[in-house]
Amino acid sequence: MSDIFRVSTKAVIHKGGKFLIVQKPSGAWDLPGGRLELDEDPENGLAREVEEELGVSVEIGELVDCCVRPKIEKPDVFCVAYLCDMTFDLEDIRLSDEHVEARLLKLDGLKGLEVDPGYRRIINRAARRLAGEAAPLTLRAAASDRIPVHSL
Repeated sequence: MSDIFRVSTKAVIHKGGKFLIVQKPSGAWDLPGGRLELDEDPENGLAREVEEELGVSVEIGELVDCCVRPKIEKPDVFCVAYLCDMTFDLEDIRLSDEHVEARLLKLDGLKGLEVDPGYRRIINRAARRLAGEAAPLTLRAAASDRIPVHSL
């Protein structure tokens, strides 16, 4: 794990017990979203990323989960995921060149697909949250959890 992190926001877009995932040209499946720009807050950055990647607008809901995605020879990525209601139809999506397909799937539809383990955990937690089985996420850092900050 590196001492430097990039920050990425992800949208867990849901409708009727299904979740929207998008496929990268590499074949891997992803959640819509991406890196924050300098001085951009997470919610605005996520709304911008969804508009760029899907061509639709979403209202950013509650924080649902976070994960760290280790990278080889790059800074690790700290992902922050938010629940978003799907207020558009799948046919309304206009994918950017970052993705080749969008699907709306139930949890069991993710089986056999190449999905990052951190994203699987996020989607599973979102499903539990929507079913009332998981408490809202709160972020609290204990002294032992602090990450060193380095000047670049």
